[in-house]
Amino acid sequence: MTINLASRLGLFSCVACLSQALCQAPLPATDMHLVANIVEKDFGSVDNIRTIGMTDNPLGRFDLVVVGSKPRNAGWRAEVISVSDHKATTTWDSAVSADSLEFSNSGPKSVVINVKDYDYDLMIEGCAPHLCYDGISGFLIFSGKSKKTVKAKVVTKGLDQTFSRNPKYDVTFSPNIDDISRTALENAICHARTLSNKPGLPFRCHVT
Repeated sequence: MTINLASRLGLFSCVACLSQALCQAPLPATDMHLVANIVEKDFGSVDNIRTIGMTDNPLGRFDLVVVGSKPRNAGWRAEVISVSDHKATTTWDSAVSADSLEFSNSGPKSVVINVKDYDYDLMIEGCAPHLCYDGISGFLIFSGKSKKTVKAKVVTKGLDQTFSRNPKYDVTFSPNIDDISRTALENAICHARTLSNKPGLPFRCHVT
């Protein structure tokens, strides 16, 4: 498995190049094997690998976003592995940061990566089992450069009561969240298909 993973990492080493020549030199074989060792230990299978250059230095930091399943079919997982100075470390792990109830019903397809200049946002949307539509939903953003995770939990009011055609929602954000992160989470919530009544949110959506 390690050999196959190392080969695959080589193919993906410049997948996140942008118009401003953000592509770095391919990862050296020793670095690819370091990453492959981590992936082999933490994943049973890999669905997607995304490589993002975090600096214009050809020998600078790469972040690899790996999405797949845990060993022994124990659910899905997304990890961020940072490579710098020929060292590979796990920077972020959904098994730790997205392990609460509101992310229980999510999976590889719920992971979205928005690449920016030498940075990116990893976004995850999930929901509680049997409570995905107008129930309990979770939204998460991990910022690559700052290595900061922010979350929002949306709970439909009156879940223990009869069905409402125009439900309202309580939204809880991470403590001390900054305005930019809050706006990004609000935008993700406003685009969620699992919430039927956007006017029932405690903030205004500007969705076209």
